[in-house]
Amino acid sequence: MQTPEDPALRGRARRAIPLIAAALAVALVAGLIYLRPGPRLASTATPRPSPTQSVLAGNYSVDYKFISPSVGWALIYDPSAQSARYWVFATTDGAVHWTQQVSGSAPYLNPGGLVILDRNHGFFYLGHDAAFQTSDGGHRWTRISLPPQTYGNVWFVDAQHWWYQGLTPKADPSQGVDTVFLATADGGVTWTPLPPPPAPELLVFRNRSEAWSALEMVGNESLQPTVYSTHDGAQSWQAHVLPVGAVDAAANQFSESGVELLPGGGVLALKGFTAYASFDGGDTWRVLAPAPVGNTYTDMAFAAEDDWWAMHEGVLFKSRDRGQSWREVALQFDSWEYRVQVLDSRHAWARLRQSGSRQTLSGLAFTVDGGLNWTNANVPRPG
Repeated sequence: MQTPEDPALRGRARRAIPLIAAALAVALVAGLIYLRPGPRLASTATPRPSPTQSVLAGNYSVDYKFISPSVGWALIYDPSAQSARYWVFATTDGAVHWTQQVSGSAPYLNPGGLVILDRNHGFFYLGHDAAFQTSDGGHRWTRISLPPQTYGNVWFVDAQHWWYQGLTPKADPSQGVDTVFLATADGGVTWTPLPPPPAPELLVFRNRSEAWSALEMVGNESLQPTVYSTHDGAQSWQAHVLPVGAVDAAANQFSESGVELLPGGGVLALKGFTAYASFDGGDTWRVLAPAPVGNTYTDMAFAAEDDWWAMHEGVLFKSRDRGQSWREVALQFDSWEYRVQVLDSRHAWARLRQSGSRQTLSGLAFTVDGGLNWTNANVPRPG
């Protein structure tokens, strides 16, 4: 195991649920599935029981990133301790074995994430006291020096191009915070100030030039949301007004907004339960079919431009027409929530989560047949 190392300064610094008898579990879960409210889609699915699995119990948050059926990383952090702890693990044999690469603790961890660019390059960010990068697949993780704001969020697009939003509370808390938005093209050696994006908390980058920002409402009276894009590295932003009258105020008043990037250059814009897609850079938009029962468009995974997956509650739905219709494909006899990362049309990994009255369980599963069958995998275990 390796502990983090500081490089030379390069510049200034983001419950256990008791298991019940198998027969009772199958009967109960099956009953709940068929009593689930809402319309059902035409189904050709066959129920498939899930095998006994390896689970991680406790107040852990786990983020997995796989680049192939065999190679992946896991970032685990536990914010419950007085000094919050984090661990990074790697596997090269499809989660049969996990190797701990780095661990540490910090007084405060900000829920950030794990970014893996390729087999060698990656980052993880949990705040100023836990921001690291690797250029050798995680054999060595080195600390990143970020700008000095109290709080922040960082977007790692490639090994050299990063964007950073820094927040510093004002002396008078009622006056809010001071905000800066910066970019680096040399891996953090120098930073250039940029105009703030329209909604940086939901900003997503496709590459060093193209990024999209969250929906906002146009005017106090309008229900017409707007998406913003940049094609010059966040130096300027273009507004894309979405179709008039598509958003239902009652259904969307307290729902989330956001932007998701699609394969092939498309973009998905979300306002509550309404989803729009554009495949021409935002010039035209269309409203998509409602998400399948138990899912929202924030749960989607995309194997290809015309191969979309939704499986939040363990029922796999797929769309072959870019969100115009959905078909039920497979059903798991379990009570896990699935968060799917699709590699291609046949291979995918799923982060599993199950919450109870006392603690949370998390697991891991993979498929090699397009989601018809899932095999539970070993989870890394922090020590």
